[in-house]
Amino acid sequence: MNAKADSCADVLAKELYAAGIRYVFGHPGGEVVDLIEALARHNIEFILVGHESAAAFMAATIGRITGIPGACLSTLGPGACNLLLGIGSALLDRDPMLAISARSASDVSRKNQKQDIPLNDIFEPASKWSEALDGINTRSKIARAIKLAGQSPKGPVFLSLPTVIALKPDYESEGQDHEEINAIATNDNLSRLATVLNQASTPVGIIGMALEPEKDAKAVRNFFSKTGIPFAVLPQAKGIGDEDAENFLGVVASAAGDSHIIKCIEKSDVVIGFGFDTVESAQSWHFDRRILSIANASIAYGEFIPMIECIGDVDKLAIQLTDSYDSVHSWSDTDIENVQRHVKLDIEPNQSSSDVGLSPFHTLKLLQETLPSETIVSVDVGAHKMLTSQAWRSTAPGSFLVSNGMSSMGYGVPAALAASLMNPERPVIGIIGDGGFGMMVQELETAVRMGVKPLLIVFCDRSLAVIKIAQKNRNLPHRGVDFRPVNWAQVVSGFGVRAVNVSTLDELSETVVDWLKEQELTVVAVTIDETLYRGLTY
Repeated sequence: MNAKADSCADVLAKELYAAGIRYVFGHPGGEVVDLIEALARHNIEFILVGHESAAAFMAATIGRITGIPGACLSTLGPGACNLLLGIGSALLDRDPMLAISARSASDVSRKNQKQDIPLNDIFEPASKWSEALDGINTRSKIARAIKLAGQSPKGPVFLSLPTVIALKPDYESEGQDHEEINAIATNDNLSRLATVLNQASTPVGIIGMALEPEKDAKAVRNFFSKTGIPFAVLPQAKGIGDEDAENFLGVVASAAGDSHIIKCIEKSDVVIGFGFDTVESAQSWHFDRRILSIANASIAYGEFIPMIECIGDVDKLAIQLTDSYDSVHSWSDTDIENVQRHVKLDIEPNQSSSDVGLSPFHTLKLLQETLPSETIVSVDVGAHKMLTSQAWRSTAPGSFLVSNGMSSMGYGVPAALAASLMNPERPVIGIIGDGGFGMMVQELETAVRMGVKPLLIVFCDRSLAVIKIAQKNRNLPHRGVDFRPVNWAQVVSGFGVRAVNVSTLDELSETVVDWLKEQELTVVAVTIDETLYRGLTY
């Protein structure tokens, strides 16, 4: 072994930098301080966060935005366990991410159990690969991890590294370069798929996230523009399709008012999916449909098998399918307009406010009308997510950030910070419920230190409104879903952050306009009347 070989920590840092990773988010322990120094030596900034789950959410968001795996770091034991929420979210939200933690060295764990739990075993089912680094072939393993995380379906890889190993020179055995992993198969199903689609009378399209948003959006939009086939999008795919198109039905899967879209899908004789991934749907409407799938990975899962799958470059396949489509569907303009009209009627209340607070729909409407079209929106989980997914019009890929595969509460604030870090020239807002905001309020200190300046809109209804729907559907009392009001402006001010309480649409408009003029990290606590939510199901 070469005595001058780089340490395993330096090898890891070098590989991360070579892959394009410039930030690692985390909360350190003494076991990872040497690794943090190695990151600094290789020009990777370690950003301290208040909670490890926020670190994982921020890493996952950067992975989604850039296509390059984001990275997060924790100590062993409790620190690593706190990463689990974000790692599980990255798995089901299909976000490329590397999660790295310390680990007890084997000679220590044989004598002492303190903070020693089987981390790699714990993370194995929640990641694409869980590897205990041992000082042998570290470079090859890191390269493999980066490649695997970014390969469709994208997701997290977990790596554990003891301090004693991190400081030792890496030993690379011969012939250990990372191999090609599951290369995309050559597609030979497109002609069969085109034949079935051309024979369909009432096809419906669905756009999901099993594609490359920036690269594939143009071809997918062109397909629906040329064919006129009515289509819906899934929440994590918002912005890929043209949401102002006449044949756009709306958003389906955990979106307010989507029952009308599902009825339309159930009347279809074929569903053509571009990137459709069933992970976003908690319902079974897709199970008995004839699904024609064009995606960058197989969407078959469990007992669900699409009728025909074409796996490959979605943009190229979409172009070929557009050229092959020579049929005319039988949906009338009235059929499509009726779905659109019923969705709108379902989600819009007949009043913009009450004595209790503002209508969430009209709050979103004002935000959309006031903010520029290039605004990036992150959304937390709750009733507001279901409404925002449907009511908000996204104009470009990557402009709507939400956790819908995992649907992780607490996602909205870290996602807004990460989006603002990566897009300092664009307006970034977060739409968060007061429950989710309470989970991540400590990250305001992180935001101040980072120098990011998103506008965080907190829907304050002092309840878990969407859970109340489940209780109502089961004829159960509202138990364990209400909490006391919090003076969020006072709390936020304690972090040195601008805070505004809002109870009217005029006040909200003035606040947003002021923020646009001179962007400053701002939290707006909006008093919401939860009874004015419409079109929600559970």
